[in-house]
Amino acid sequence: MSSEKKDTFKRLTEHKERALRIGLDIKNDKIAFVSDSHKWDRSDVDFFNANDPIYCEMLKQYDDAGFKLILLGDIEEGLGDSLKEAVEHYKNTFECEKRFVREKRYFRIYGNHDHDWKNPEKRKLLSPLLGDIEVYPAVMVGDKIIAAHGHEGDLFGDELRGFTKVILRLFRKFIDRLTGKKTSPAQNYKNRKKREEYLFEWARENHLLLITGHTHRPMFESYSPIYYLKKQKTLQNEALKLPEKDHPNRAELITSIESIDAHIRFFEENFPNDKEFIVENLELPYYFNSGSCIFNNGITAIEIDSGIIRLVWWKKTADGKIVADRTSFPSNNLEDILNKL
Repeated sequence: MSSEKKDTFKRLTEHKERALRIGLDIKNDKIAFVSDSHKWDRSDVDFFNANDPIYCEMLKQYDDAGFKLILLGDIEEGLGDSLKEAVEHYKNTFECEKRFVREKRYFRIYGNHDHDWKNPEKRKLLSPLLGDIEVYPAVMVGDKIIAAHGHEGDLFGDELRGFTKVILRLFRKFIDRLTGKKTSPAQNYKNRKKREEYLFEWARENHLLLITGHTHRPMFESYSPIYYLKKQKTLQNEALKLPEKDHPNRAELITSIESIDAHIRFFEENFPNDKEFIVENLELPYYFNSGSCIFNNGITAIEIDSGIIRLVWWKKTADGKIVADRTSFPSNNLEDILNKL
């Protein structure tokens, strides 16, 4: 076992032991898992700025529907600059989050970019906006679901976090402006794939359903959603070959395929270098990832909704409306999944 894999297993186990534990009523609970908004300073390298209206509308709709909110870390950008800047520039956005604080449906996990929130002195910055909140290394939902950031054991994201913090403070804005790239482990395919495999293997070894962020790549039942989308498209294209009398809703089928193509383009745009889309050696669906809040025209999230777990894409439509796109995206019966673990 590699050193990084050992560190990942050790850290995740430690975080599991220190996790906040909340109950799970599978048939009735509604929980949204959201990660990696990287709120910063609203400059040209603050990639969350464009999606801020989508984020707040998403939270409004989740709050109106009675969802609990679990923020999976890297919600603020604390490496490249101080957390104080995010607090100063996103006061209205914190008000959107405070809706859940008031109803005691708000849970925060720290990541590698907002790790300092674990420090009570640092959290005083949040007190005027959110009150005296706690920030946790992980959250256990029921007995078989654990939510963590996903950086645990990552060489630069965890073990050398202090060194990384200094480097990013010095060079982050320069590098981002030069490259135009977003803050994301997703830029390095090999590192991301390795991280996904370690997270999957830890969850499998512990017979848990693990939900993380960190890599920015959405995963559902250990698969990228593009796998499901391409599978659906293949099936529907095969259906189109049937005689019209065997497929009376042909127009609806064509519209559905066009929708799937739009979803595929969304993921290909945000992950242009992906060649593979599956964690290898799958046996059971242990690993889920909520994605991020800094995609081009969109935010992805994992939902638990009255017995169903699903991936959802929040986006702005052509007429300016902000909607949750759940069509064509993977979903499954949560109880069936948990019974397999």
